[in-house]
Amino acid sequence: LPAPMGKGGHDFVGQGQSEWHYQVIIAAFGVVGWALGVWFESFRVTFWCVAAGTTLAAVLVVPNWPFYNRHTPKWLPSVPRVDVGGGGGGGGGGCD
Repeated sequence: LPAPMGKGGHDFVGQGQSEWHYQVIIAAFGVVGWALGVWFESFRVTFWCVAAGTTLAAVLVVPNWPFYNRHTPKWLPSVPRVDVGGGGGGGGGGCD
């Protein structure tokens, strides 16, 4: 697998793109499957068209493909933790 595929999930824009892709693919295969099922008078044809669309959508959307990671967000640098508790164990002050 290419290196970018192992770095985590899609960026925010990529999430929207993958959502749109899977909806369009499944809807298109569903409409075509329904039409073919009516034409051939077979629910099996409709089922296999929808199953093919679902499989194609899963292959295109589930993996972390590089084209879903083109808009990586610029995160702020981390702020170092400061102990404001005044030392010494016991209650008061400080973040635990």
